[in-house]
Amino acid sequence: MTENNRNNEEKDVKIYDTSDIIFEGKPKRARTAQRDIKPHDNEKTRVDMPTITEEIIPPKKVDSPYEEAPLLEEDEPMIKSYFEMFGKGIIYLIFVLASSVIIAYYGITIANDVFAFVKSDDEVKIVIEEGDGVKEIAKELKKAGVIEYPGVFKLYNSFKNRNSETPQEFVADTYVFEKNLNYDELIAKFEKSAPVRGVVDITFPEGLSVDEMIEIFLENGIGTRDGFVEAVKSSLIYDMKYPFLVSLQEEERKGFDDGRKYALEGYLYPDTYQFYSDSSEIDAVSKLLKTFNVRFEKEYYDRCEELGMTVDEIVNIASIVQKETKYSSEYPIVSSLYHNRLKNPSSFPRLQCDSTYLYAFPDRREGLTLDEMKASDSPYSTYSHDGLPPSAICSPSLDAIIAALYPNAQDSSGVNHTYYYMYARPNGYHYFARTDAEHQANIVKANAEKGE
Repeated sequence: MTENNRNNEEKDVKIYDTSDIIFEGKPKRARTAQRDIKPHDNEKTRVDMPTITEEIIPPKKVDSPYEEAPLLEEDEPMIKSYFEMFGKGIIYLIFVLASSVIIAYYGITIANDVFAFVKSDDEVKIVIEEGDGVKEIAKELKKAGVIEYPGVFKLYNSFKNRNSETPQEFVADTYVFEKNLNYDELIAKFEKSAPVRGVVDITFPEGLSVDEMIEIFLENGIGTRDGFVEAVKSSLIYDMKYPFLVSLQEEERKGFDDGRKYALEGYLYPDTYQFYSDSSEIDAVSKLLKTFNVRFEKEYYDRCEELGMTVDEIVNIASIVQKETKYSSEYPIVSSLYHNRLKNPSSFPRLQCDSTYLYAFPDRREGLTLDEMKASDSPYSTYSHDGLPPSAICSPSLDAIIAALYPNAQDSSGVNHTYYYMYARPNGYHYFARTDAEHQANIVKANAEKGE
């Protein structure tokens, strides 16, 4: 084939590429091919020409590394998923916080149980029986409120004695101690190697003076006389924040009345106590002061303010009431009598109580005369000195304290009497009078009862 023929043939033959042909935005595909044969010189050249039809070819999906952007109508489920994620996050946060609080609470309470950072100083009584082990002891301590977690106590004891070559033994006994002991102190207290401290039960009757209470302490082998005198002669050596004690200390700093024997007279509350045989005098006295603080309730302080009197003055009156009559039914009437005298100093400047003089001179009970009491220069003689004595004269009962706070001379008919005089009858009760004339008549009646 000549060069001219090739050129002519190339000009006559047209190739149609329909792969990129698009109709109405959609690609088309050839279904059949039409053969066009054109005669040329000495040759035939066949050209396959596709014929375009209207068949729609779906676009081929090509995988892409990028996600297609969601359509607007799909935004709502996406927002919903955000809320779900946010809600789950909040729940998780609450769970974490709650777990932290619980862990922190138990961590703190267990630490306090083990090390006694903040525990009450109330006393408890624990009885250890023969053969009791740490399990039984933990149970008793829990029951008494000394520990909160018996299981932790047993675990701590096991860890503490993990290297011990000898079996652990506990001493069967009755133990009295304060709750503010840590685990080590508790274990040491019950172990056989620990020294056993004796416990003494002591009862102090109502109406005893400090000197009489000291004698009872000494009879039970606790402390020394000089030690107790030092423990009661001043309130300033104690650091408890009891309201009555704080008030008393303020008065002592300002200066007590001349002749006051003991600062704490009247505040050693009469009751039954347990003491260690080796208790110090200050520890023993502190126990009695603590009981007074418990018994003297808040309403009693409020009542003192209503009366315009100090706690010390009320305790002073209560001690006189306690000593002037043996029957509690007469306490409110006797209290009323002395309140009346204190309110009317111009007519009744002196209380005229035998008991106050006998406090200063306890050995003068026999043969004591009125003239002797009137001539005494002791500030405790209320026949020769005006008003209340320098201090209480005994430790009064709660009934006497309440009578001092709430004096009452109302009879069975509901009539209130203003008494200023009293005279003892042979049976221990008293006749009460408003005037001196009534008083003299009562003396005659009482003497007649005596057979005089």
